[in-house]
Formats: sequence, structure tokens, C-alpha cells
Amino acid sequence: MRIGFANIYPYRLSIQNMIFFSQLFEDEGEETCFLTCDGSVPFCYNRLIKGNSKLHECPKCILGGIRSFKKNNITKIKRGNSTLKTKKDNNKKFKKMAESAAFSIHRIESNEDCLNKIVQQDIKKLAISTKIVYENAIRWIKAHNLNFVVVFNGRLDLTKAIIEACSDLNIDYFTFEASYPNGVALTINEDCRGLRSINEMVKIFSKKPLKEDQILFSLKIATDMLDKKNMVWRNINQNCITTKWPLKNIKKKVLILPSSSHEFKGAKDWESGWESSLEAFETVLQSYGASFDQCVIRFHPIWDEKIGINKKGKNAENYYRNWANYRNIYIIESSSRINTNDLIQEADLILVQCGTAAIEAGLLGKKVVAVTPSRYSKGNFTIQIHNKKELYKSKSIDELESKEIVRMTLRYLYTYHARLPQYTQFIKSKNTSSAQYYSEATTKPFYLALEHGNIQPSDTDYDGNEEVENLYIQKFLKGEQFLNFNKDDCKMKNEIFIKRKKSLSWIDPLCSKLKAGDR
Repeated sequence: MRIGFANIYPYRLSIQNMIFFSQLFEDEGEETCFLTCDGSVPFCYNRLIKGNSKLHECPKCILGGIRSFKKNNITKIKRGNSTLKTKKDNNKKFKKMAESAAFSIHRIESNEDCLNKIVQQDIKKLAISTKIVYENAIRWIKAHNLNFVVVFNGRLDLTKAIIEACSDLNIDYFTFEASYPNGVALTINEDCRGLRSINEMVKIFSKKPLKEDQILFSLKIATDMLDKKNMVWRNINQNCITTKWPLKNIKKKVLILPSSSHEFKGAKDWESGWESSLEAFETVLQSYGASFDQCVIRFHPIWDEKIGINKKGKNAENYYRNWANYRNIYIIESSSRINTNDLIQEADLILVQCGTAAIEAGLLGKKVVAVTPSRYSKGNFTIQIHNKKELYKSKSIDELESKEIVRMTLRYLYTYHARLPQYTQFIKSKNTSSAQYYSEATTKPFYLALEHGNIQPSDTDYDGNEEVENLYIQKFLKGEQFLNFNKDDCKMKNEIFIKRKKSLSWIDPLCSKLKAGDR
């Protein structure tokens, strides 16, 4: 077998995970080769989101990338005249590859934002680079006669170009991202947003009771989430203050928790039948029998965070502010330090698109309606209303039982954090930039996915009844916290080290000191 590896952006553990994978295949006698940018393209997501020049940004990617490890068979992307015959209408194709990156750079929210002149200019810039990478990927795959390719992310511009090349050549590809606290998130033949494997897995295991060590694992994740101490890309609003429901004499307290949608624009798996989230929220509220003056909208704290050249998430905030003012909905700003979970606790109903607030609400046993598909759509702890035809589901809102909501949420957490990630026994994240790696791993997860067409669960075990779940859910609902559980699968394994060249060994210690999301 000949396997290709491509990691254009060496973000947060991605390059170390790729080296780990490549070593597994090499240890089993397979042939590996690598594709790298080396600053060859004129524009990229990394440069545009930070507003930096090639001289400032490209050396960091090169130093942090594949060339900092002792690897052979590395192909550099070459800029220049194409040797491939491409049709004129392919320009639309390359722009399409660039859209998601441009939408994230500008943190767009509405369809109108997508058409913004500056956004469209960046799409055109990035399309030049996606064309270069796509054509290089085609040549690279053909030259090495690759059986399949492993790519970081697959959503962002240059990574999207690589998986599109795989798709057009009809060869399988995997995309990967870091998974916390353990393992790696893999997808097969879809980018990192793909829902095919997780939907199937969540649907199956939402019906399977958790064993004691499994529910303790989920409860540790749950406790960390509610305390805002879980390991994520960027923890926000950690030093929050307690609050009470801001409106008086309300019969039905409705909390609206919108989230950013720029990452999911254009992703078919995440599309709903609503024209907009505003139409969805208004229609669900009407069906539920709640008026706008009973609602509180809490703008997402991430909109107050600086990310790249766009210091604030003004597009999303303005989008929802204009609507809330028009409908006389009480607004809590993104800059507010209040604890959103306090509002969730008091609410009778929470409306979300696809954000993780639904998971926190589920852990608190609260009723949630989600209007957009998401990774937890099949988890049975929320009511999913993705179009007008599904409004009949709103009649069952008041039938949801708090204990069962918590149960389903904990099962989802175990599936998402322990069944879906691969190599959970062999990769343990210490933080968002470093991990410990252990011996005895094999390439089996890749070949199982190729055989079945879906990522297969890392853990298929479950309990025969709900007795253990009931015991711990009762403790959790009484306020007991679960901080000390550590699922240690590595006691009998030897630690292995993913090392850069000696001259570049300073890179990872430096990265660990930078704020998550700014590395």
C-alpha cells in the first residue's frame, strides 16, 4: 500500500498526530509520502486571517511542519504554469473550495454577509491558491500511485483542494483533527464537518446504557463542561458571574442561544429547511405558544473575542441584535460576564441552532429545541426541528423528563469523546498543543473504515440495564461533582515520543505558552 499524508496547516497537535499515523504505516511495511506547501502559494487562510505577509507567516508554517521531522519522500507544492487541462468554468470550483475559509476569516453570519465585497475578494484570492494546490495534489497522487490519502481538516481552502483532488481521482481519503481529551477525530471521504459516521454511531449508542467506568468518564467531561474547565480550542467566559432571570412575571421563560454559523455554511450535512435561523426561531416560538417579550437572547461570548483581523464577531452580533430589537427581545451582550448556565437553569425552553450550549442544557436536564442539524442531532436529548414539517415535534416539548434528558446527554458525551475518536488508548492530550503517545497502536482503524465506509467505534461495550446509570444520574442531579475520574488505558503501554529534529526541539514548548487559538 502507498499512503499519502498532507498537513498544510500544522495547527494544535495536527502535525504530531500525522507523524504518529505515518509511523504506524511505516512500521507495518507500507510506503508513505508527504505533500507540503513550503510557502508556495500566494494566499492562504493562515495569512489572511492574521493579516500577515508571507515573510512573517510562511516561515512559521515551514518550521512547524513536516520538514521539522526526519521524514523522506516529501513533495513541495510548486507554483507556476499548470500542466493540467482545466476548463474555464473550473474557476467556480476553486472558488467553492475557498468559500469556507473566507467565511471563517470574516466570521460571516447571514447569506448577505457571504456576498460582501471584501469576502468575495478574499474568495478570489484564495481560489488562486486552491487551484495551485489542487493541481499539485492531482500530480502527487498520480506520481506516487497512492491508495489513499490522510489530510488534516479538509474544510479550509488548501486542505479542501487536496480532498477534492482525491474525490475527482476516485481514491479514498481521511481527514483528521485533534480530539480531546483522548484520541484523534477521523472522518472518511468527507471533511472534518462530516456527520455520516457520528450520526450513525450516536443513533446506535443512544439506546445503550453506560457501564460504571463509562458513565464516570462522561460525568467528568460533564463536570468540566459546566465549570468551563474542559479542554477545548478556546475556553471563554471562564471567570463568569452568577445571575438571575432578568425579566419579571414571565409565564414561559425562553432562552435563545445563537452561535456562529460561518464554519458550516455550504456543508450539506448541516443544512436545514429553514430560510434562516431567525425564521426558525420565530416559527418554533409561535408553535410553542411563547411571545417575544418572554424571551431572552444571550449573544455568544465568542463574539466578543479577538480572532485574527476581525477583532469581534460583529456580523453575528449585529444580525441578531437587529432582529431582537425589532421583536423587543431582551438582549444580553456577548461582552457580558454573566454565567449562561444560570440562565439555562431558570429557562423553561432553550432555542439553539447547533451550538454546544445544547449539551450543557442537556446536562442540566433542560428542554432544548435545535433548528439546525449537528453532531448531537441523533442523541435524543434535544428536539430537532429542521423545517416547518417537523413543527409537530414541539407538542412533545413538555413531555421531556429531566432525568432522561441527562441520561441521553451523558450517553452522547461518551460516544462523542470515547467511541467516535480513534486511538483513544494511544493518544492522551495534555493540553491543546501537546500529547502523550503510546506503543502497541496499529493501522486497524483506517482499514476498518475503508471496509465499512464509516468510522467504527473505538469502544462497543455497554451495560445490560440502566441500574448503574440511575445511581450516578441521581448523584449528579443532587449536585455531586465528578472531578477525579481518570480513564487510564495506558498503564501497560510504553510511551513513545514524536520528536522534531534537535535543532527545532524548542518549537513545541514555545507553542504551549501561547493562548489556545493563537498558535
